[in-house]
Amino acid sequence: MDETTPQSELDQALKELLELKAHAKSLSERNSQLREANTLAPRRITLLEEKLKETKSLLSKAASENQNLVNLLQETRSQIAKLKTEVEKLSQPPSGYGVFLSKNPDGTVDIQSAGRKLRVEMHPDLTEIELRKGQEVVLNESLNVVSVREGEKTGEIVSLKEILVDGKRALVKGRTDQERVVDLCDDLQGMDIEQGTLLLCANNADLLIEV
Repeated sequence: MDETTPQSELDQALKELLELKAHAKSLSERNSQLREANTLAPRRITLLEEKLKETKSLLSKAASENQNLVNLLQETRSQIAKLKTEVEKLSQPPSGYGVFLSKNPDGTVDIQSAGRKLRVEMHPDLTEIELRKGQEVVLNESLNVVSVREGEKTGEIVSLKEILVDGKRALVKGRTDQERVVDLCDDLQGMDIEQGTLLLCANNADLLIEV
């Protein structure tokens, strides 16, 4: 068995002391790193929070700009649709006007337009409307009735000579004292109109429309 000498024990103690110092130094350096990390942690958290806030702001701005683009797109589409409607209206041929005379069993109607008596078709949406004789109608390019309106009370002033036996026609005298037979509109039929009464005869329709 080896005997230890004081010198060997001293060497061993010095070795252990050096190892302990090295370990202590390592622990000290590690503690310093931990303290530094603990010191930097709040700053890093603050930086991350600021970056998160900035990111949220950018996202909010992007969402707002996106909504503005959506609104602009919708407004543009609305304007395009409105312009298309206006272009279609401007592209339509001019409408003519006539005066309703009577309705026929086959669904057609007789009208007076520009001095001509015509038998024309009616738009399906108007078939249930009760038209009065003398009422103004709107004609399309095919001279079919597409709309109904009250019309303007304009025409020639004539003087009544007499109501004929059928109660639907009358003998009148115009400005040149020329006598002619004209129709009575539905509103005038059955009225007690005295001879010499001034009446309004629709232009180019030979139809009395107003007393």
